[in-house]
Amino acid sequence: MTQQHVGHRANDEIAQLKDDITFLTARAEVAEEDALDAWHTLVKVHAEFAKRGGDTLFKENRTEYLAKLAAAGQRIAALSGK
Repeated sequence: MTQQHVGHRANDEIAQLKDDITFLTARAEVAEEDALDAWHTLVKVHAEFAKRGGDTLFKENRTEYLAKLAAAGQRIAALSGK
């Protein structure tokens, strides 16, 4: 997978996680404070991603970034009971 593909994949995952948070919060399936915690985690990870180069994420950082993104996704999934 090229660095550009990794960047696009990460952006797609970020968009999906944002949708998940919005959906769960709107349906009141998670407490607002839990949704905010998950959202802040996602924002923090996304900011780090952008700082490190966004779509041109360096090869040595992509595994770490995707692991953090996956962890944020697991947190959101746990909140929703998925």
